[in-house]
Amino acid sequence: LNYRRDRTGFTSDNVSHLFIVPADGGTPRQITEGEYGIASISLTPDGKSVLFSSGPRVEDGEYQWRESDIFTADLATGAVKQLTTRKGPDSNPEVSPDGKLVAYTGYDWTDDTWVDSRMYVMNIDGTGSRVLTQSLDRSPQNMTWAADGSGIYFSVQDKGTQNLRFVNLRGEIREVTKGNHMLTVSEISPAGNVVGILTDSDSPPDIVSFNVKTPANIRQLTAVNADILAGKKLGQVEEIWFKGPDNFDIQGWIVKPPDFDPSKKYPLMLTIHGGPHSMYNVGFNFGYQEHVANGYV
Repeated sequence: LNYRRDRTGFTSDNVSHLFIVPADGGTPRQITEGEYGIASISLTPDGKSVLFSSGPRVEDGEYQWRESDIFTADLATGAVKQLTTRKGPDSNPEVSPDGKLVAYTGYDWTDDTWVDSRMYVMNIDGTGSRVLTQSLDRSPQNMTWAADGSGIYFSVQDKGTQNLRFVNLRGEIREVTKGNHMLTVSEISPAGNVVGILTDSDSPPDIVSFNVKTPANIRQLTAVNADILAGKKLGQVEEIWFKGPDNFDIQGWIVKPPDFDPSKKYPLMLTIHGGPHSMYNVGFNFGYQEHVANGYV
């Protein structure tokens, strides 16, 4: 629950608290107090505690959005304990199935405009923290523990795509899915059945499923936009690479009108961003298809 504070001088004016409600419904009960924001909650398997990330609220903190830690709250007493203490952002706690370990993301504080997060694991009491993805120059997202506690599944964005990877507790990383698509995993069952959303340049997002043992066998479960696309001819999407300043390799995509004629001239619409804070991707783009349908490249 968020509420607004005025005339405080805080850089951010949102304060949130943690509430709990019975699984079968009922009146919410407030757990936390104080000038904090609550994010990225994870319930322990025994249902007695919840982990969350939060940052202290200070006046005029230019980089305060990069300062957060992981806390645990006792649901019976409301007692809050801080688990991480380093300078820099720690967030996204995920408790292991046996309740003994916590995976989370973060990095050492910096005022650089961008730095990739790392995945860490620590004991449930905050001790023994160690990095698992030191060699990975990508930010782990959407972390889910394997049912046997052997490691963590997570998403990685790379060269306009997003796929699922796995890291074991020794820090060994392997690809689970491959493909020129954007895959966002929602849930992984104890049996390894995955449900998520998948989109590529020719297909709007739909719900898909597969098993981590046979990740190439992705099955589409919905066809939400089939009626809209029926009888439509889409513009062709072509990936390109070119050299930019300082000889950097730059990636892009050209979307051509349906029935494109290379002997003709077309008006060109350029959409660009500087990076590296986010990436354009291979997901379906209704806007681009609308533009090419009207004769633009």
